[in-house]
Amino acid sequence: MERLQAGVELVMGSRRRGTIEPGAMPWLHRWIGNPVFSGVLDALFRTGVSDSHCGMRAFSKDAYQRMQLQTTGMELASEMVIKAALAGLRIEEVPIRLRRDGRDRRPHLRAFRDGWRHARFILLFSPTYLFVVPGLVCMALGMVPLVALGGGPRDLAGCISTCTTWFLAAS
Repeated sequence: MERLQAGVELVMGSRRRGTIEPGAMPWLHRWIGNPVFSGVLDALFRTGVSDSHCGMRAFSKDAYQRMQLQTTGMELASEMVIKAALAGLRIEEVPIRLRRDGRDRRPHLRAFRDGWRHARFILLFSPTYLFVVPGLVCMALGMVPLVALGGGPRDLAGCISTCTTWFLAAS
C-alpha cells in the first residue's frame, strides 16, 4: 500500500527478489517457466518485472481502468503486465516470501496448457515479433537461392546434370 500511496500504479510481488521456501514452487515453474516468460515480457515490452506471474498485485482504480483487462484465464497475469507497460503505468516490485501450500489438493496450474496460453497472448500483443521478424527471416532465406541462381543454372557436385538426366529419362 505504501508504494501505491507513493504514486506507483501497479505494485507486484516478486518471489524471485524475495524468498521461495523449499517445495513451495515446482522446479519447472521456478527455474524455467517463470524466468523465461518474465524475461520475454521484459524484452518485448520493457516491463522491468522479474516475476511477471506472481499473484500478489495491487493497483489503483485509475490503473485498472486504463489497462482495460479482458482475459479470464491464467493469461491475465501476462495481460496485466503487458497492458500496464503499453499504457505507460509506473510498475514496481516488492520482495515477498512464497510459502509451501498446506492444502491437500492438486495445483490448479497446468504447466504446458497455461504456458501455451501465455505464449500465444504475448505473441498477439507483439506483432513485430510474430509477423515482421519471421517474414524478414523467410525473405532472406528465399533470397539465397534467388541470388545463387541469378546467373542461370548451377551444377552443384553433378547434381543438376544427374537430376536433369534422370527426370528426362523418367518422362
